[in-house]
Amino acid sequence: MDRQRPPISRQPARPRRRWPAILLCILLLLILLPLAALGVFIARFNPNSYAPQIIAALEQATGRTLTLGGPLRLRLSLTPTLTANRISLSNPPGFASPSLLTLDEVQAQIALLPLLRHRLDILKLRLEGPQLYLERDAAGRADWDFARPAPPPGGGAPPAPPSRGYSLALEAVEVDNGRIIIQTQGQTPAIIQLTRLTGQAASLTAPLRLSGAAAIGAAPLTVQGLVGPVARLTGGAGNEPWPVDLTLGFAGASARLQGAVARPQNARGYDLTLTAAIPALEAIGAALPPGLTGGLALPALHQVSVSARITDQNAPLPAITNASVKAGASDLSALRSGLSLTTLDLELPALTQPVTFTAAGMMGALPFAIRARATAPSAFLAPALLPASAPPAASFSETLQASLGNANLTLNGGIATPRGLSGAALALTLDIPDLAALSPAAGQALPGWKNIAVRTTLIDPGGQGLATALGADSLTATMDNASFGGDASLTLKPRRRLELDLAIANADFDKLLAVLPQPQPSPPGAAAGAPPASAPARLIPAYPLPLALLRGASADIQLSATQFTLGHANYTAVQGHAALNNGVLTIAPLTGQLPGGAVSASASVDAAREPAAETLRLTAPALALGPFLGALGLPDVGEGTVQAALDASATGDDLRAMAASVSGRLGLASVNGVVDGAVIGRLFGAALRAAGLPASLA
Repeated sequence: MDRQRPPISRQPARPRRRWPAILLCILLLLILLPLAALGVFIARFNPNSYAPQIIAALEQATGRTLTLGGPLRLRLSLTPTLTANRISLSNPPGFASPSLLTLDEVQAQIALLPLLRHRLDILKLRLEGPQLYLERDAAGRADWDFARPAPPPGGGAPPAPPSRGYSLALEAVEVDNGRIIIQTQGQTPAIIQLTRLTGQAASLTAPLRLSGAAAIGAAPLTVQGLVGPVARLTGGAGNEPWPVDLTLGFAGASARLQGAVARPQNARGYDLTLTAAIPALEAIGAALPPGLTGGLALPALHQVSVSARITDQNAPLPAITNASVKAGASDLSALRSGLSLTTLDLELPALTQPVTFTAAGMMGALPFAIRARATAPSAFLAPALLPASAPPAASFSETLQASLGNANLTLNGGIATPRGLSGAALALTLDIPDLAALSPAAGQALPGWKNIAVRTTLIDPGGQGLATALGADSLTATMDNASFGGDASLTLKPRRRLELDLAIANADFDKLLAVLPQPQPSPPGAAAGAPPASAPARLIPAYPLPLALLRGASADIQLSATQFTLGHANYTAVQGHAALNNGVLTIAPLTGQLPGGAVSASASVDAAREPAAETLRLTAPALALGPFLGALGLPDVGEGTVQAALDASATGDDLRAMAASVSGRLGLASVNGVVDGAVIGRLFGAALRAAGLPASLA
């Protein structure tokens, strides 16, 4: 036993192990000190000191002036809320509205820690009273276009390198009492009232589910669906496709947009499918403000279905494929009395492929059908709108087949330059067995001409384009009792001009006029109104001359007729030339072989004067006396010849004024002529009676 060692009860106690407590204290310090520092930072943080930087960044990004109508306010919490009031983003000069966007208030609940990583995570965003003004200036530039004009060649400083910005993520959004104002020059603005729009995501990187209620005029507009996470709009949250699935409802119609966008931050790489169902198209037109439709009333098409695929092709214009527009039975009597549609179908496989159109229905009591195939739409578009790799249109052919009752029209050919509608050559054929049978479709009685056949080639004279000039080449027209042909062209711009070379092979105008529609008799029981006593009947009506047409157009017309019948008399070898220039119409010469002999005439109308001035000259060196008397409505009993000469002038804008002012000379001479006494009595009997002499003296 070791007597030097104290007893166990007297030995000093061993020190306890305190390292867990020390470690815990260290951890608490590591946590509390940053929190304390963060609390001090929040307590001393003044958001208004960053306002100039925020304004400068937005102005640099948009090129617009940002105005804050009050101080920024920060409500302290673990997720602080930043509030701004009376925000305005300006429009460039030249727009009717000084602002593109105004907001009454913006509240953003922000996560703090992501700010250290240059991430702006908005847990909840609330926009109160946004006002978005959409319009175009006089040059057609849109105020929502933030593209900056290119610097002049060889001048201007190089663009500044982009500064490092914040990526943005949004988890929830609310928009209340907003408005979208669409302004069109000269029209009342169209307003879309955005009552409420909400969006909610399961997380900051999850798709945003949208639900909204709005109104256009008095018609409600609804929006439902989802879009990809807002973080992708600033380049964050992965590289997977950004989904789009939105459904809109308006005025009984619905539309759905589905697909994805590969690069949503610059709206590129989209692949979307659009489908729409419209029970009544006119209901949409009635609900839309006039400013959105330009005052155009939409037709009453029913059961309309629309579908198309819209994809990005790295060009200003997207690729549109599998486009289809269909309509069912529709009453279109508002467009044309008696017009109804049975079916309508428009199909466009792609912008680079031909488009087909078919329609069928009724025009009054007559069925109609239309079938057309036209050049690919890409041929009509500017090359800058399409990708450089886009193939040219395979052909520029146009085909149209139309029928109405028993009448048929076909058009076949091509247009060399579709975008300018120039180089056209379209063969046209028209067959109408009975023109009067089309009266129900025309809404009025038509002449009873039968077996009409027209053949010609439609062209644009001189390659000016169909919008500038239209011509009929090698025109031939035949029908019962008439046939004629020739060439014609009508120039529309810059000044209307008609050029016509028409040759009549034969025509029986007596038979053609005999089947013209007759005036309808008055309904039974309707009293015939007697003319007022103060308005005596006029022998010559005050029929106005087409002076406005003469002053606003020019023409060159060549007319020839081998033979024609008029007034039971035959006319042959008729030749005439008419020219209209600067408001002066000149007809010279006009020659022909009348039943009694040859006649030569000339005439003019000067519409440039006020009132208009007219002249007429006629010479007939040797007319057979009998036919000449018959042409004047006198008994055609006579022998020999008569020589006639007329040189007259007049002024006036209508026939009655011309007759009242006519002056000149008329000469009639007959050598060895023999006429019946009844003719002399008709000519001079009234004058003899007025002189108190017996009419039998003649």
